[in-house]
Amino acid sequence: MRINRTVLFIFLVALLFLSIGVILLFHYGYSESANSLVLGFMLSAVLFSSGYYSIKWAFRRKGKLFYTIILGGMFFRLVIFITTLILITYVWHLPVVGFVGSFMMFYIIFQIFEIRFVKKELQNK
Repeated sequence: MRINRTVLFIFLVALLFLSIGVILLFHYGYSESANSLVLGFMLSAVLFSSGYYSIKWAFRRKGKLFYTIILGGMFFRLVIFITTLILITYVWHLPVVGFVGSFMMFYIIFQIFEIRFVKKELQNK
């Protein structure tokens, strides 16, 4: 599987923001929040990657299978997020607000590029 330059660029920019955030949090003594920030980034990156490549694969399929892949992928990502949120709250005891804030920030950034990809693919059909 070849890595798309745009996807690589997105990850590099997100890693830059993540690095700045972690450095600032450690500097001001919020190391647990830094762990939450990193975990939120990692989860949003994994979910973005799985969504991006499943959508890319789904565009080569027909009707019912296409929608099954898209909707199943959305459900899968939601289940993974909720499971991670439960683990953070009850097992790892990390700050939930830091995780959710980080996850949402990076996930919105990743979703912008995922939507742009879908729009581009639809225009090419």
